[in-house]
Formats: sequence, C-alpha cells, structure tokens
Amino acid sequence: MKIHVSNCLSLPALKYASVVAGTSGLDRAVSAISVLETTDVDDIEPSYLTSGELLISTLVSIRNNTDKQCALLYELDKADTSGLILFYVGKILPKLDTEFLRIADELKYPIISIAPQGPSVYADVIHDIANYIFQMTLDDELALPELLLDFTASDRQHGELEHLLYEIGHYYNGMIMILDSRFRLLSCTGPKLSTSPEAEGEDLAPRIVQWYRRTHTGDTVSASVATDSFLPDDHTIYTVSSCQISFQSTACSLLFVTERNDISYFFMNMLAQTVRSYMVKSELSSHAVREDEVLCALFTNNYEYCDYLSSRNSLPLSEASAIWVISPDTDDPADANLMLFGQNKSVLSYCLKSISDVAVPIYYGFYENSWILLFGQNSGPEDLRYAAGAFLAEWNICCPDCSLFIYDQVASWKKIPEAYQLISNIKSIAHKVYPLEGYYTTSHIYFLETCLSCLNHMANSDSPSWPLVLEPLKEDTSLLSILETMVLDAQLDVKKSAELLYLHRNTVYYRLKKIQALLGYDPFAVPGISNISISLALRRILQT
Repeated sequence: MKIHVSNCLSLPALKYASVVAGTSGLDRAVSAISVLETTDVDDIEPSYLTSGELLISTLVSIRNNTDKQCALLYELDKADTSGLILFYVGKILPKLDTEFLRIADELKYPIISIAPQGPSVYADVIHDIANYIFQMTLDDELALPELLLDFTASDRQHGELEHLLYEIGHYYNGMIMILDSRFRLLSCTGPKLSTSPEAEGEDLAPRIVQWYRRTHTGDTVSASVATDSFLPDDHTIYTVSSCQISFQSTACSLLFVTERNDISYFFMNMLAQTVRSYMVKSELSSHAVREDEVLCALFTNNYEYCDYLSSRNSLPLSEASAIWVISPDTDDPADANLMLFGQNKSVLSYCLKSISDVAVPIYYGFYENSWILLFGQNSGPEDLRYAAGAFLAEWNICCPDCSLFIYDQVASWKKIPEAYQLISNIKSIAHKVYPLEGYYTTSHIYFLETCLSCLNHMANSDSPSWPLVLEPLKEDTSLLSILETMVLDAQLDVKKSAELLYLHRNTVYYRLKKIQALLGYDPFAVPGISNISISLALRRILQT
C-alpha cells in the first residue's frame, strides 16, 4: 500500500506541523525520510536525491537567497521527491518568501513548517516517519504471503491463478507477466500500464516483451531476482523485477512491472514459488487450456449443439466464410502448451485491435493447440490478406515462431471442419516448404496438400518418379538453390531471387539459362512448372 504525505501528517511528531504551501500535492508517495544537508542547487547532483524521499532541512546555506530557494524547489520537484519539512522558520530561516510559496503551490510540492512548540530536533520526526514506513511496508509484505499461502493450501480449479495474479497486480499497482524460454508471452495480468496522457489506454505488454527479449537474450539462467528499469517515454520509469521459474526443464521468466521501486526479493520469490506450484499442480504439460466449446462442437460435426450454442450466444455462425488458424512452429506439445498458457487472450485481443478497421472476426477460440478465428462475408480475401500482415507484425512481438493459415473459400459454415482438417494435415510441412512466407493463403494450402499426397505416394512406391525431375541438376547444388529460391521463395521474380541469394541479377539470368539447357525445357512454363514446383517442395521437406 502506498504511503502519502498526508498519512505522515497524522503522526505524533508532526502534531505541530502545518502545510504552508503545496496542499494539492499531499497525495505524493513517500518511500523514505532523509535530511537535505546540501541546499545550494549549484552543489546538488542528481544522485543526491531519490524519488519518494520526504526531506528535512533548515535551508541554512541559502536562508537569505530567495532565488536559490526557488531554484531548489524546481530541482526537488524534478527529482520526484515527496515534500520538504522546514525546521526553525523565523530563527535560522528568517521567513518564507511569497514567491517561494507561490512556486510550491504551482508545482503542487508540499512545504511543511514545524511550529516553535513542536519537536526541536530532527530525530523525533525521522523516528516517527521511518517507523511508520517500516510498519506499513511490513504489513504490505506480509499480506502477500498470507494471500499466496491461502491459495496454495486450497484445491483451486484451473484458471484461478490468473485471477490471483490479477488481484496481486491491482493490489501492488503492477503488471505480472510470464515469458517462456524463447521470450514468448505466456500470460499477462494486472492493470494496463500507460506511458503518458497522450498514450492513455495503450497496452505496454508487447513493448515490454520486445525490450526484455532484446536486453536479456543470451543471458545465463539465474535463480536470483534481477531488477531493471524500463523507460517507455521521457516521463515514465517502470521497475521490472524478474526471476526464473523452472518447469519441466524449461526456464520461464516471471516479470513484475510497476512504478514502485520497493518490490523486494521476498515478494518475487514467494510469487515465483506460487506460480510454479500451480503450474505443476495443473499439469500444464498435458492440458494447457480448456478448448472452446463452440469450436469443439463444430469440428466434431455436432451441428445441432453448435446451432444451440450459436443461438444462445447470439453468434452469427451461419455467416462464416473464412477461417484463420494460428499454430506454433514446433513439434513439441509441451512447448506449444507453454506458448498458449492461459488462453493468452490479452495478446490476441491486442493484436486484433490493430486490424479492427479492416477485418473483425465474428468468433474466435482455442482448439487443439491453435487459435481459430472465423470471419464473416463482409471480410473479403484481399482484406483478410492485408489484415494478416498487420496482425502478424503485432503477434510476432509476443509470440514468434507461429504460422498463420488463411482459408477464405468456405462455401458454408458446415464446410469449416473440412477446411480446418485440410490445414491440420499440411501445417507440419508448411514452414519447411515456405520458410520465408509470413502467412499461408488458400493457394499455398492446396499446393501443400498436393505435396503431401506425393509424399504418401513416394512412401508406397519402390521407385517414385518425383526425384527424377531434378536428376539433371544433381551435380550442381548451386543451380538447385537458385531454382528453389525462384520458384518457392521469390514467385519467379529474378530481382528478388538475386537479393535473397546475394547474387548479381546477371549471374542469376546466366544460371537460369544453364538450368534450362540441362533440363531440356523451360522450367517456368506449363507443364514443366508444375513438376518442378512439387519436386522442389518435396526436396525441401525430405532434406529438412
């Protein structure tokens, strides 16, 4: 709980104190009590002042210099100190100048004067305020273990950890984030943090993930608590306390982001212990999230129950004409579950805002380690492909190593299960064939299905014919590399192929003529292009 200047005024040592200026700033937070010995701004260095300090002084060295007294106020406000308690006004300090008081009111910086009948030494005020800060901080720290111990001792159902972290985030005015070993955002809860009044409502989570990934990539795993400062703009500083959670041989990062600078190691260690025990108890490795009820009914062809759920939730499912499938590029189910821990709707919702003016899904949910988004007839193929690029630009900040599949030729909502099954069949080979594609369209999906059929044919054939198509080029792998890049990566664009291969365009033209001579036909004309495309795709799949 934050301590404000107004709380300190109720202490016995300040019984005879009065606020002579800056009453509008009594809500300033107090984290420490200190004596301001150096009062001349020419001698004050930034390291002398700490945010949240309530300062005691007599201003003895500048007692007759009003200009320097006013300059000091600006310096104290700039350092975000809490206020100034003045002793011996009328004795050491002759009087408080009206200009000095006016500036304090303007800055909303509290000036507190100790009356003659009040305490005559600093120690009395320091003792009461320091003891109060210690007691309140102790109560604050003890509230967390009590809350966490109560949580871990009870038999909680799935999903309640997020509610607990949400409560802790609000209690401490911070945001709790969990990142996996690849710095992908698994969970984010607590109040949204904003940068400045102009950016009110902006979600900082993606920016924090990007910053943390950039600053901590390559760090060795450490069990200790680390503290960093994140500066989203020129006016705000956030403290980022982080520690590691080891789960199934995977090191996850637990981050607590707040404007407070008093988050202790004890707090972070207790929080980490609770999160880890919950992850083990919930058996996240086998069941990361609950699958969406509507999608389960749809993909199991239970259309009657699907109709019932649609009518109950006012869901226009009959209007669905396109489907997006977002899947992790990993064969490890545990890794996929970690990435999608807690049905990371906060990240998905944030990314969908970036495309809301182009395409808005009529429904989305989680099914079989993938996010499924359904779009209506008002979202055309061109809009969906444009939206996919903008969506992935945001999504990949928090969850890199993911693939997006777009199937935008659904004739009826009852055909959605067929489209999903088609995508499920080919998604394991999509990244192998098209490693540079941002997302996969319907044409990619159909081509990959053909490749999959050819793979099955090769498995059942003693002498498959597909490798024979590239037989004339097997002696020169550089020619195969150019052909692969042209067909699968550059859409037959010579300039783009040259850039991807770091070759001069004339070199590419020369080698393409050599390829044509060796093959005996134009590899980029029908029907040769079909055989070449499939053969190159199969080569990539088998090599990978």
